[in-house]
Amino acid sequence: MEDTDIEINDGEEVFESVASSLLIDGLGDLIGLIAMFAILISVVRLFRSTNAPGVNYMFYSMVLTVIGFIIPFLSFIAVGDEGHWVFDVILNIYMGLIAVLGAYGFWLLTTHVIENHAKNA
Repeated sequence: MEDTDIEINDGEEVFESVASSLLIDGLGDLIGLIAMFAILISVVRLFRSTNAPGVNYMFYSMVLTVIGFIIPFLSFIAVGDEGHWVFDVILNIYMGLIAVLGAYGFWLLTTHVIENHAKNA
């Protein structure tokens, strides 16, 4: 009877260890998703409310980023495990270019805000 209790306790410890590991590993991803959702909402609100320079670039960057999250699933369905690395390389380049597009839009927006603030000061 004691052997059974030991096995159950060991199983529970393994389960707790795996659960805590998944929680810790997933915490960073969860925080990143929350931040991305907040940025997405902010960019959409900015896109709808103003015609400032760079806002269009930021909006399209966010739309393309959301599409970029779908690409790995489509590539896995199309190719499977073999050849998946090719899509990973393409996706990395794609996401890098999207980040540059969003950064350029943010640069245009901040330049516009700084110029307007300098004129009004």
